[in-house]
Amino acid sequence: MSLRAENNLKLAAYWLRQQDKVARVVTPAQVLLDTIRAVRAKRDADAAYKDPVTADYPVINDKDCSKIIESIVEFLGTFPGETKIPLAYVIRETVGLAEGDDPSDRYAGRAEEMICRAPHDSEAFESDRKKVWEIISKMTKEADCWTHVKPAQRTQDGRAVFRMLYMLYDHYLGANNVNNMASEADFTLANGHYQGEKKRWSFEKLVRQQVDQHSILKGLKYHGHCGIDPGSEVRYLLAAIKTLTLDPVKTQILANPELGTDFHRCVNLFKDFTKQSATSQIALDANISKLSNISLSGADHDDDEMDGGGSAVIKDRYYSKAEYRKMSQGDKKLL
Repeated sequence: MSLRAENNLKLAAYWLRQQDKVARVVTPAQVLLDTIRAVRAKRDADAAYKDPVTADYPVINDKDCSKIIESIVEFLGTFPGETKIPLAYVIRETVGLAEGDDPSDRYAGRAEEMICRAPHDSEAFESDRKKVWEIISKMTKEADCWTHVKPAQRTQDGRAVFRMLYMLYDHYLGANNVNNMASEADFTLANGHYQGEKKRWSFEKLVRQQVDQHSILKGLKYHGHCGIDPGSEVRYLLAAIKTLTLDPVKTQILANPELGTDFHRCVNLFKDFTKQSATSQIALDANISKLSNISLSGADHDDDEMDGGGSAVIKDRYYSKAEYRKMSQGDKKLL
């Protein structure tokens, strides 16, 4: 058997296992060279994959409950289980497969197809369900919702824990609560301000605050709220900037329709302008510092002698009262 045939056979075996993961019945006529070679990249990626360390897990923020379920689903969608099926299949709403015709090309990719079709009655499902529990428990350990997760330590049923959290927050995110959360986010955006760099407030902190509110409003779209549009993101940013030094950038943004709907490009423009202004100020300060070698009368400083009895060099530093009293009139004049 040639090496090429051996590699093709291994790829065919991998492809057949992939079909089994999505509950597809395979006929011999479907096992074609082009078909099995198309999964080579995924096979190599599966072999090279390493689970993320706990420090890389997303942080659960109880104040943004609209993102809790979304964060868990997104993370499990990228975390493969025992047989390299994304663990999001464990927590999907329906256990069984879709009824009727369900072709592969209706899915965005192989991962989505496995999430929607992977069987729940396999041996791997039991270990994957436990793995989901471990992940959710680590993500919620420092959050308030840990009180709802902790009772499941005995069974370690990740699916049950997720469904419980889903019902809990779905109930919490009723129409009134969604409106309240949206109002709070709108209030924070409308009342943000930036008047220049301060010790406890900076442009970076303003941007971070606004991005957090964008995230909350976008997350509420899944619960009936309209979210926030790109134009509003930019308008809130411009309204928050109260310093006149950034008016040139604001004028540039208002004059460009494309910038009016691109929050991140606007942020970068403000940052670039601030850096250029700081560089220009450093150059100006350097030029002014040259005056330190010129006397008050406008004459160049003589390193050997000062008119009025001054010493050769007076350094630019703090002098105590006793030191100042000992200076000559020339030294005092130069200082």
